[in-house]
Amino acid sequence: MAAAEKKPSRKELLKEPDQFITFSGRMIAFGQSHQRPLTYAAVAVACLLLGFTAVRYWAARSENRAAVLLDQYTAQYQVRRAAAKDSPEKAWEAVRANFEKLIEDYGNRVGGKLARIRYADICYEAGRIDDVIRLYEKALADFNDAPFYRALILGSLGYAHAEKKDWEKAASYLSEVAAVPEAPLRDKALFVLAGIHDAQGRADAAEAAYRRILDEFGESIYAAAARERVKG
Repeated sequence: MAAAEKKPSRKELLKEPDQFITFSGRMIAFGQSHQRPLTYAAVAVACLLLGFTAVRYWAARSENRAAVLLDQYTAQYQVRRAAAKDSPEKAWEAVRANFEKLIEDYGNRVGGKLARIRYADICYEAGRIDDVIRLYEKALADFNDAPFYRALILGSLGYAHAEKKDWEKAASYLSEVAAVPEAPLRDKALFVLAGIHDAQGRADAAEAAYRRILDEFGESIYAAAARERVKG
């Protein structure tokens, strides 16, 4: 029978170096020998954290400021429009400087991007179609990755070009909206697109758009008019 393996005595165990103490001692020794570089590294990390916190604070503050100004200027416009004496042109003139300053100062913030869309709507009501197109083309780049807003902007660009009787560009934008199944106001885009085809003398394309309204949007407010055009 093999002899049992001899276990180390308590005295022998106490003579073994403690692994944690040994590791801690090495770390302390390393820190003492590299004190200056480690101090610089700690200061650099602290500065980075402080800078990151400051950037986030100012970004949040800018976003809040842009949102507050957007609400304020929108309310001013609505008050002016509600006044019987103010036409869309006069109301636009009253808020123009404020909206343009807001877009200039906060155009890269969400509030500033939404202000660009809101101001484009105001310009549309005032009949300033060139300004509308300029603003919406910029907004299209702002919301390229937001399908809902992108579809709304494409539709608005189509309507603006239709106002200028630029049928080719209008049809191009509205066709993009019509091709997206979940696009908002798709029935309106199809109806205006059908009217553009009529204006271009493309009767078959116009009828196809009217039939799409009947097939896909039978309860739409445009369905009755589309039905009459198809019958005619």
